Amino acid sequence: MSAGGRIVDDTSDAGRAFAADLQAGAVNLVSGCAGITAGQKVLVVAEDPALGWFDEIAPRTVAGTARRLGAEVAIMPVGNPADAPPPGLAGAVADADVVIFFARIGDQDRFVDDGNTALRVVSYARTAGALASAFGRRDHRKMLELKRAVDRALQGTDEIEISCPLGTRLRGPGPAKVPMAPDVAVRRFPMCVPAPVSARAFSGEVVLADYLTPTGSRVYSPPWLALPEPVIAEVESGRTVRFRGAPAIVERIEAHYAAVAGRFAIPADVVHSWHAGIHDGCSFEGQPATDPDLWSNSIFGSPGYLHFHTCGDYPPGEICWMVAAPTIIADGRTIWRDGTLNCQELPAPD
Repeated sequence: MSAGGRIVDDTSDAGRAFAADLQAGAVNLVSGCAGITAGQKVLVVAEDPALGWFDEIAPRTVAGTARRLGAEVAIMPVGNPADAPPPGLAGAVADADVVIFFARIGDQDRFVDDGNTALRVVSYARTAGALASAFGRRDHRKMLELKRAVDRALQGTDEIEISCPLGTRLRGPGPAKVPMAPDVAVRRFPMCVPAPVSARAFSGEVVLADYLTPTGSRVYSPPWLALPEPVIAEVESGRTVRFRGAPAIVERIEAHYAAVAGRFAIPADVVHSWHAGIHDGCSFEGQPATDPDLWSNSIFGSPGYLHFHTCGDYPPGEICWMVAAPTIIADGRTIWRDGTLNCQELPAPD
Protein backbone atom coordinates (compact mmCIF):
# COMPACT_ATOMS: atom_id res chain seq x y z
CA MET A 1 0.00 0.00 0.00
CA SER A 2 1.19 3.51 -0.81
CA ALA A 3 1.61 6.17 1.88
CA GLY A 4 2.51 9.54 0.44
CA GLY A 5 4.61 7.98 -2.30
CA ARG A 6 6.15 5.25 -0.10
CA ILE A 7 5.32 1.56 -0.27
CA VAL A 8 4.23 0.25 3.12
CA ASP A 9 4.17 -3.46 3.96
CA ASP A 10 0.57 -4.15 5.05
CA THR A 11 1.75 -6.81 7.49
CA SER A 12 4.11 -4.49 9.37
CA ASP A 13 3.08 -2.33 12.31
CA ALA A 14 3.50 0.74 10.10
CA GLY A 15 1.40 -0.87 7.37
CA ARG A 16 -1.42 -1.75 9.74
CA ALA A 17 -1.37 1.72 11.29
CA PHE A 18 -1.50 3.33 7.86
CA ALA A 19 -4.38 1.09 6.77
CA ALA A 20 -6.32 2.06 9.90
CA ASP A 21 -5.67 5.76 9.29
CA LEU A 22 -6.68 5.42 5.64
CA GLN A 23 -9.94 3.77 6.63
CA ALA A 24 -10.59 6.50 9.19
CA GLY A 25 -10.10 9.14 6.50
CA ALA A 26 -12.46 7.30 4.15
CA VAL A 27 -15.13 7.07 6.86
CA ASN A 28 -14.68 10.78 7.56
CA LEU A 29 -15.42 11.54 3.90
CA VAL A 30 -18.18 8.98 3.32
CA SER A 31 -20.09 9.41 6.57
CA GLY A 32 -18.88 12.69 8.10
CA CYS A 33 -19.00 14.73 4.89
CA ALA A 34 -21.19 12.98 2.30
CA GLY A 35 -23.58 11.33 4.81
CA ILE A 36 -23.95 8.27 2.60
CA THR A 37 -26.52 5.69 3.71
CA ALA A 38 -27.59 2.23 2.60
CA GLY A 39 -29.43 2.09 -0.72
CA GLN A 40 -28.05 5.31 -2.16
CA LYS A 41 -26.48 5.42 -5.61
CA VAL A 42 -22.93 6.73 -5.32
CA LEU A 43 -20.74 7.75 -8.25
CA VAL A 44 -16.99 8.09 -7.63
CA VAL A 45 -15.35 10.11 -10.43
CA ALA A 46 -11.65 9.19 -10.51
CA GLU A 47 -9.05 11.09 -12.49
CA ASP A 48 -6.34 9.10 -14.28
CA PRO A 49 -3.46 8.67 -11.76
CA ALA A 50 -0.95 8.98 -14.60
CA LEU A 51 -1.75 12.71 -14.72
CA GLY A 52 -0.07 13.13 -11.33
CA TRP A 53 -2.82 14.76 -9.28
CA PHE A 54 -4.69 11.78 -7.81
CA ASP A 55 -3.84 8.17 -7.03
CA GLU A 56 -6.09 5.15 -7.50
CA ILE A 57 -6.03 3.98 -3.87
CA ALA A 58 -7.94 6.91 -2.33
CA PRO A 59 -11.03 6.69 -4.60
CA ARG A 60 -11.01 2.90 -4.47
CA THR A 61 -10.89 2.96 -0.65
CA VAL A 62 -13.74 5.46 -0.46
CA ALA A 63 -15.81 3.38 -2.90
CA GLY A 64 -15.26 0.27 -0.78
CA THR A 65 -16.24 2.12 2.39
CA ALA A 66 -19.49 3.30 0.78
CA ARG A 67 -20.27 -0.24 -0.41
CA ARG A 68 -19.83 -1.59 3.10
CA LEU A 69 -22.49 0.88 4.23
CA GLY A 70 -24.89 -0.66 1.70
CA ALA A 71 -24.59 1.93 -1.06
CA GLU A 72 -24.63 1.04 -4.75
CA VAL A 73 -21.29 2.37 -6.00
CA ALA A 74 -19.88 2.94 -9.48
CA ILE A 75 -16.43 4.32 -10.35
CA MET A 76 -16.11 6.46 -13.48
CA PRO A 77 -12.57 7.11 -14.78
CA VAL A 78 -11.89 10.51 -16.38
CA GLY A 79 -8.93 12.34 -17.87
CA ASN A 80 -7.67 15.91 -17.81
CA PRO A 81 -10.17 18.71 -17.16
CA ALA A 82 -11.41 20.43 -20.30
CA ASP A 83 -13.80 23.23 -21.25
CA ALA A 84 -16.60 20.67 -21.72
CA PRO A 85 -17.40 17.73 -19.41
CA PRO A 86 -16.43 14.24 -20.63
CA PRO A 87 -19.10 12.25 -22.50
CA GLY A 88 -21.45 10.40 -20.21
CA LEU A 89 -20.65 12.35 -17.06
CA ALA A 90 -23.82 14.47 -17.02
CA GLY A 91 -26.04 11.40 -17.34
CA ALA A 92 -24.13 9.50 -14.68
CA VAL A 93 -24.35 12.44 -12.27
CA ALA A 94 -28.08 12.83 -12.92
CA ASP A 95 -28.57 9.16 -12.06
CA ALA A 96 -26.68 9.35 -8.75
CA ASP A 97 -27.66 10.40 -5.26
CA VAL A 98 -24.09 11.32 -4.30
CA VAL A 99 -21.12 12.12 -6.56
CA ILE A 100 -17.61 12.14 -5.08
CA PHE A 101 -14.95 13.75 -7.26
CA PHE A 102 -11.36 12.60 -7.03
CA ALA A 103 -10.89 14.67 -10.17
CA ARG A 104 -10.24 18.27 -11.06
CA ILE A 105 -13.41 18.46 -13.13
CA GLY A 106 -15.39 18.43 -9.88
CA ASP A 107 -13.74 21.69 -8.89
CA GLN A 108 -14.42 23.54 -12.13
CA ASP A 109 -18.07 24.38 -11.41
CA ARG A 110 -17.81 24.53 -7.63
CA PHE A 111 -19.62 27.90 -7.50
CA VAL A 112 -22.37 26.77 -9.90
CA ASP A 113 -25.64 25.15 -8.86
CA ASP A 114 -26.20 22.86 -11.84
CA GLY A 115 -29.75 21.97 -10.84
CA ASN A 116 -28.96 18.29 -10.25
CA THR A 117 -30.37 16.72 -7.12
CA ALA A 118 -27.16 14.75 -6.55
CA LEU A 119 -24.98 15.84 -3.66
CA ARG A 120 -21.56 16.76 -5.05
CA VAL A 121 -18.42 16.29 -2.96
CA VAL A 122 -14.97 17.40 -4.12
CA SER A 123 -12.05 15.70 -2.38
CA TYR A 124 -8.86 17.71 -1.90
CA ALA A 125 -7.38 14.68 -0.15
CA ARG A 126 -6.08 13.45 -3.49
CA THR A 127 -4.00 10.47 -2.44
CA ALA A 128 -4.08 7.65 0.08
CA GLY A 129 -1.37 9.45 2.05
CA ALA A 130 -3.41 12.66 2.22
CA LEU A 131 -6.61 10.80 3.11
CA ALA A 132 -4.84 8.94 5.92
CA SER A 133 -3.11 12.06 7.25
CA ALA A 134 -4.41 14.60 9.74
CA PHE A 135 -5.73 16.49 6.73
CA GLY A 136 -8.13 13.68 5.80
CA ARG A 137 -8.85 12.36 9.29
CA ARG A 138 -9.68 15.66 11.04
CA ASP A 139 -13.35 15.36 12.04
CA HIS A 140 -15.30 16.95 9.19
CA ARG A 141 -18.08 18.13 11.46
CA LYS A 142 -15.54 19.96 13.64
CA MET A 143 -14.09 21.60 10.55
CA LEU A 144 -17.58 22.74 9.54
CA GLU A 145 -17.96 24.31 12.99
CA LEU A 146 -14.64 26.09 12.52
CA LYS A 147 -15.68 27.37 9.08
CA ARG A 148 -18.96 28.72 10.46
CA ALA A 149 -17.09 30.41 13.31
CA VAL A 150 -14.68 32.09 10.88
CA ASP A 151 -17.57 33.14 8.64
CA ARG A 152 -19.33 34.71 11.62
CA ALA A 153 -16.13 36.45 12.72
CA LEU A 154 -15.88 38.13 9.32
CA GLN A 155 -19.52 38.63 8.35
CA GLY A 156 -20.36 41.31 10.90
CA THR A 157 -17.25 43.42 10.39
CA ASP A 158 -17.10 46.96 9.04
CA GLU A 159 -13.44 47.06 7.98
CA ILE A 160 -10.80 44.46 7.13
CA GLU A 161 -7.05 44.96 6.73
CA ILE A 162 -4.80 42.46 4.94
CA SER A 163 -1.01 42.49 5.13
CA CYS A 164 1.93 40.14 4.64
CA PRO A 165 5.68 40.17 5.37
CA LEU A 166 6.51 41.08 1.74
CA GLY A 167 4.58 44.33 2.03
CA THR A 168 0.98 43.62 1.05
CA ARG A 169 -1.26 46.35 2.44
CA LEU A 170 -4.93 46.19 1.49
CA ARG A 171 -7.97 47.58 3.20
CA GLY A 172 -11.69 47.40 2.52
CA PRO A 173 -15.17 47.23 3.98
CA GLY A 174 -16.20 44.06 5.72
CA PRO A 175 -19.33 42.07 4.83
CA ALA A 176 -21.39 44.23 7.20
CA LYS A 177 -21.08 46.92 4.49
CA VAL A 178 -20.48 44.81 1.36
CA PRO A 179 -22.18 41.37 1.17
CA MET A 180 -20.07 38.24 1.20
CA ALA A 181 -19.18 36.76 -2.19
CA PRO A 182 -21.08 33.58 -3.19
CA ASP A 183 -19.95 30.36 -1.50
CA VAL A 184 -19.46 27.07 -3.30
CA ALA A 185 -22.36 24.83 -4.35
CA VAL A 186 -20.43 21.64 -3.57
CA ARG A 187 -19.22 20.06 -0.36
CA ARG A 188 -15.49 20.43 0.09
CA PHE A 189 -13.56 17.62 1.73
CA PRO A 190 -11.72 18.37 3.85
CA MET A 191 -13.33 21.68 4.73
CA CYS A 192 -10.42 24.06 4.47
CA VAL A 193 -11.59 27.62 3.62
CA PRO A 194 -14.34 29.97 4.81
CA ALA A 195 -16.77 31.67 2.45
CA PRO A 196 -15.08 34.17 0.11
CA VAL A 197 -15.09 37.84 1.06
CA SER A 198 -15.94 40.31 -1.69
CA ALA A 199 -12.97 42.44 -2.76
CA ARG A 200 -14.97 44.85 -4.91
CA ALA A 201 -14.35 47.80 -2.57
CA PHE A 202 -10.83 46.89 -1.39
CA SER A 203 -7.90 49.17 -2.20
CA GLY A 204 -4.17 49.09 -1.59
CA GLU A 205 -1.23 46.98 -2.74
CA VAL A 206 -0.79 43.21 -3.03
CA VAL A 207 2.73 41.88 -3.39
CA LEU A 208 2.75 39.05 -5.93
CA ALA A 209 5.50 36.47 -5.48
CA ASP A 210 6.54 33.06 -6.81
CA TYR A 211 3.70 32.28 -9.25
CA LEU A 212 0.42 33.37 -10.74
CA THR A 213 -1.68 30.20 -10.83
CA PRO A 214 -5.08 29.12 -12.18
CA THR A 215 -8.12 28.91 -9.94
CA GLY A 216 -9.23 25.53 -11.29
CA SER A 217 -12.24 27.10 -12.99
CA ARG A 218 -11.41 26.86 -16.70
CA VAL A 219 -8.59 25.40 -18.75
CA TYR A 220 -5.91 27.52 -20.40
CA SER A 221 -2.25 27.19 -21.32
CA PRO A 222 0.19 27.99 -19.92
CA PRO A 223 -1.70 27.59 -16.64
CA TRP A 224 0.81 29.43 -14.46
CA LEU A 225 3.39 32.19 -14.68
CA ALA A 226 6.65 32.23 -12.71
CA LEU A 227 7.61 35.49 -11.01
CA PRO A 228 11.42 35.64 -10.61
CA GLU A 229 11.01 38.52 -8.17
CA PRO A 230 8.04 40.14 -6.41
CA VAL A 231 5.76 42.54 -8.26
CA ILE A 232 3.25 44.94 -6.70
CA ALA A 233 -0.36 44.95 -7.87
CA GLU A 234 -2.02 48.29 -7.17
CA VAL A 235 -5.72 47.78 -6.44
CA GLU A 236 -8.42 50.45 -6.35
CA SER A 237 -11.98 49.49 -5.47
CA GLY A 238 -11.57 45.89 -6.53
CA ARG A 239 -9.75 46.65 -9.79
CA THR A 240 -6.08 46.23 -10.64
CA VAL A 241 -4.94 49.60 -11.95
CA ARG A 242 -1.27 48.74 -12.57
CA PHE A 243 1.58 46.36 -11.79
CA ARG A 244 4.87 47.76 -10.47
CA GLY A 245 8.17 45.96 -10.67
CA ALA A 246 10.88 44.87 -13.07
CA PRO A 247 9.64 45.91 -16.53
CA ALA A 248 10.26 42.49 -18.10
CA ILE A 249 8.24 40.71 -15.39
CA VAL A 250 5.43 43.27 -15.52
CA GLU A 251 5.27 42.82 -19.27
CA ARG A 252 4.89 39.05 -18.88
CA ILE A 253 2.17 39.50 -16.23
CA GLU A 254 0.22 41.88 -18.44
CA ALA A 255 0.54 39.53 -21.40
CA HIS A 256 -0.64 36.59 -19.27
CA TYR A 257 -3.70 38.52 -18.10
CA ALA A 258 -4.47 39.69 -21.63
CA ALA A 259 -4.26 36.14 -22.96
CA VAL A 260 -6.52 34.62 -20.29
CA ALA A 261 -9.04 37.47 -20.39
CA GLY A 262 -9.10 37.39 -24.17
CA ARG A 263 -9.64 33.63 -24.30
CA PHE A 264 -12.78 33.85 -22.18
CA ALA A 265 -13.92 37.41 -23.03
CA ILE A 266 -13.75 38.51 -19.39
CA PRO A 267 -12.45 41.69 -17.70
CA ALA A 268 -8.78 41.29 -16.82
CA ASP A 269 -8.66 43.88 -14.04
CA VAL A 270 -11.27 42.51 -11.63
CA VAL A 271 -10.16 41.41 -8.17
CA HIS A 272 -13.33 39.56 -7.27
CA SER A 273 -12.89 38.06 -3.79
CA TRP A 274 -10.49 36.39 -1.37
CA HIS A 275 -10.26 33.94 1.50
CA ALA A 276 -7.55 32.37 3.65
CA GLY A 277 -7.12 28.75 4.71
CA ILE A 278 -8.29 27.28 8.00
CA HIS A 279 -6.98 23.68 7.96
CA ASP A 280 -3.57 23.34 9.62
CA GLY A 281 -3.26 19.78 8.31
CA CYS A 282 -3.10 21.08 4.74
CA SER A 283 0.38 20.69 3.26
CA PHE A 284 2.28 20.08 0.04
CA GLU A 285 5.06 17.53 -0.41
CA GLY A 286 7.85 18.57 -2.72
CA GLN A 287 8.83 21.86 -4.33
CA PRO A 288 6.25 24.26 -5.81
CA ALA A 289 8.37 24.63 -8.95
CA THR A 290 7.71 20.98 -9.82
CA ASP A 291 4.08 21.87 -10.60
CA PRO A 292 2.96 25.35 -9.47
CA ASP A 293 -0.66 24.56 -10.42
CA LEU A 294 -0.74 21.45 -8.22
CA TRP A 295 1.07 23.32 -5.43
CA SER A 296 -1.38 26.24 -5.45
CA ASN A 297 -4.44 24.02 -5.62
CA SER A 298 -3.10 21.82 -2.82
CA ILE A 299 -1.91 24.41 -0.31
CA PHE A 300 -4.74 26.96 -0.62
CA GLY A 301 -6.52 25.53 2.44
CA SER A 302 -3.58 26.15 4.78
CA PRO A 303 -3.83 29.10 7.20
CA GLY A 304 -0.39 29.99 5.87
CA TYR A 305 -1.93 31.31 2.65
CA LEU A 306 -4.58 33.77 1.53
CA HIS A 307 -5.59 33.71 -2.12
CA PHE A 308 -7.34 36.24 -4.30
CA HIS A 309 -9.71 35.36 -7.16
CA THR A 310 -8.85 37.68 -10.06
CA CYS A 311 -9.47 38.06 -13.80
CA GLY A 312 -13.23 37.73 -14.26
CA ASP A 313 -16.25 39.30 -12.56
CA TYR A 314 -17.45 35.97 -11.13
CA PRO A 315 -16.14 33.53 -8.54
CA PRO A 316 -13.48 32.22 -8.59
CA GLY A 317 -12.18 34.20 -11.58
CA GLU A 318 -9.34 32.63 -13.56
CA ILE A 319 -6.03 33.82 -12.06
CA CYS A 320 -5.04 33.32 -8.44
CA TRP A 321 -2.78 35.46 -6.29
CA MET A 322 -1.21 33.45 -3.46
CA VAL A 323 -0.22 35.57 -0.44
CA ALA A 324 1.97 33.77 2.10
CA ALA A 325 1.86 34.35 5.88
CA PRO A 326 -1.13 36.72 5.81
CA THR A 327 -2.26 38.88 8.68
CA ILE A 328 -5.98 39.69 8.57
CA ILE A 329 -7.43 42.23 11.01
CA ALA A 330 -11.21 42.62 11.16
CA ASP A 331 -12.50 45.59 13.17
CA GLY A 332 -9.31 45.57 15.20
CA ARG A 333 -9.36 41.80 15.90
CA THR A 334 -6.47 39.83 14.42
CA ILE A 335 -8.09 36.71 12.93
CA TRP A 336 -4.94 35.51 11.13
CA ARG A 337 -1.46 36.60 12.22
CA ASP A 338 1.52 35.76 9.99
CA GLY A 339 -0.25 32.74 8.56
CA THR A 340 -1.66 31.38 11.83
CA LEU A 341 -5.40 31.29 12.50
CA ASN A 342 -6.12 32.87 15.89
CA CYS A 343 -9.01 30.77 17.17
CA GLN A 344 -9.20 32.84 20.35
CA GLU A 345 -10.65 35.66 18.26
CA LEU A 346 -13.48 33.50 16.89
CA PRO A 347 -17.00 33.32 18.31
CA ALA A 348 -18.02 30.14 20.11
CA PRO A 349 -19.17 27.29 17.81
CA ASP A 350 -22.88 27.32 16.99
